[in-house]
Amino acid sequence: MKIYTEVEPVPSRVVALARLLLAEGELPEDQLIALLQPRDNKNMASKTLEAALELGLVERRLAKCRLAEVLPKLVKPSQLDKHLPAVLARLLLRPEIDRKPNAFVKLCAWILHQPILNFPHDRSGIHYAMKTQGLPPEELQVASEARLDNVIYWAKYLGLVRQMQASAGSGVIPDPTDYLRRFLPELLPPGDEVAAQDFRSRLAQLCPALDGGSVREALIRKLAPDWPASRLSESLSFGLERLEQANEIKIWCPDDWRDFLLTPEGRKIAFIKRSK
Repeated sequence: MKIYTEVEPVPSRVVALARLLLAEGELPEDQLIALLQPRDNKNMASKTLEAALELGLVERRLAKCRLAEVLPKLVKPSQLDKHLPAVLARLLLRPEIDRKPNAFVKLCAWILHQPILNFPHDRSGIHYAMKTQGLPPEELQVASEARLDNVIYWAKYLGLVRQMQASAGSGVIPDPTDYLRRFLPELLPPGDEVAAQDFRSRLAQLCPALDGGSVREALIRKLAPDWPASRLSESLSFGLERLEQANEIKIWCPDDWRDFLLTPEGRKIAFIKRSK
């Protein structure tokens, strides 16, 4: 997937491309590239555009480019930062791109399966952990440090991880809190008390890299075949508890309730509801 196998299409450049097309409408490809990169070497702009085309964010017809109809109608350029992360999450986290398995989602699923407090502290540690768990970096096209950095940049932009250190590849924490917060209106409609199993099913449809999702399930069968069906991942449990501590959701389980999910610490979760 070009969004990470090419090092040029980092989030900031894709956002700049989307903002330009939203403001200007349809543009000839050569003019668009010149506006994105007004210098002789147009490599960065060209590769960013090709990644956006593969992703489905941009459409190209007769050498002209425009935004695909993926944003809410009547969105202004000033509102793009509010809407684009969710749009890109839907595009980037599909199990397949052009009928081929989406390796980016598999990488995100692997990151989100790792222990929060013991996630590898740098690139070499990440590569080593992947190898020891039977996922060679070469197979997923992240043997290059620059490509691995791009995966982390995008996972951070989508709200699936946090990065506590400035240096590339360091201080990564598997934490989907921001992703969950962004999609709370879909996962937990206002006023609804959602059963934990239903919540997980809804989440699986949105993000196949998280609990219940097809990509995560395939990964778990390989890495942890004895994983209990009722057990939540450490990263999802952490994200839910952070939202609970921020008073954005309520989580509970009646004393006599038998249908629940378990966090790694053994907490029972039967229902989830938005607090506001």
